[in-house]
Formats: sequence, C-alpha cells, structure tokens
Amino acid sequence: MPRYLLFFLVICSCSVSPQHNDLSDGRPSPNIKIVVSKSEYGGFGYDIEMNGKLLVHQPNVPIIAGHRGFATEQEAKNIAALVVLKIKNNEMPPTLTSVELAECLKSK
Repeated sequence: MPRYLLFFLVICSCSVSPQHNDLSDGRPSPNIKIVVSKSEYGGFGYDIEMNGKLLVHQPNVPIIAGHRGFATEQEAKNIAALVVLKIKNNEMPPTLTSVELAECLKSK
C-alpha cells in the first residue's frame, strides 16, 4: 500500500503546473523591458517599459550636471539594468547615487 501512495503523490506533484509568481503577495511579476536608443543629447539613452507602458525615459546620464548621453549602448544597458533591479525591489522612485553610477560604469 505505501508504494501506491508514493506513486500517487509523485504523479500528482508532476501534474500540478508551477506558479510563476515572483511577488510575495501572489501577484504575477511585471514584464519589464529595456530599450536602448540614440539620445537627442548625443550618445545613448534608455527607456524602461513595464507591461508595455513607458515607466522611465532616460535620454542622458543621470546625476551628472548637464545633458550628455551614455558613451556606449552597453553603459546605457548596465545602468538601465540597475534601475530595473531597484524597481523589482520596490525602490520607487528608482534613484541612483553617484557611487552606484560610477561603480556600474567602471565594472562592466
């Protein structure tokens, strides 16, 4: 009898579809997308879209004085990824510090 019970439990556990909820309150994770493009200030900027809607438009390097785009697409992607991480950790607004900016730009 225990064999049949074990077999039944294995079959039932395999037939249950996994939940893809990353949020602790049971809501599904938002679909977040990074779009890097040429900036009107020269260089590159990024947009962050959540569930198909524009959440962040960053045409220039944040924190520094003046308007200047990122030197490379990769720099824009790296900073955008850090902002997405902050959004996923519910840090709203997803503000960057000058230390975070410098570390992210030099480390990648």
